[in-house]
Amino acid sequence: MKTSSVANILSLILLAGTLGLAHAQTPPAAGQASASSAAAAETANTWLVTASGTATSEGIVGITVTPWDIEPITVAVKVTKGESANMVAVNLRDAFRKALDQNTFRVDMEGKQAIRVLAKHGDHRFGIRTTEATASGVDVALKKEK
Repeated sequence: MKTSSVANILSLILLAGTLGLAHAQTPPAAGQASASSAAAAETANTWLVTASGTATSEGIVGITVTPWDIEPITVAVKVTKGESANMVAVNLRDAFRKALDQNTFRVDMEGKQAIRVLAKHGDHRFGIRTTEATASGVDVALKKEK
């Protein structure tokens, strides 16, 4: 290999590295920035899960918890026709308690139709969202508390 060929190859490598560095330092597009800040806004230390209504059909209510340090955890409860919001809330509470680590999360009833899910230690923030709601007549509302 001639010296000029080696110099050309080194020049190309240097150019490619410079372009890669410039690309890495480019700020994210406006849509990307708002998406990441929206995701951060959907986390809290404490969530209130409230059931309302009476089931007019059978179905499933599924809720996914996205902890700060592990993969998302989905809980789902079967809802039967005629089931009240109180019973849906109790079944969700039991499902949360079974699925979530009791050393990390606390799950309590808040009244007859609401459940409070909170991180026990420190200021850990987690996400929670409804992933399935096929039972007609039953609504599940999620509210960030802290």
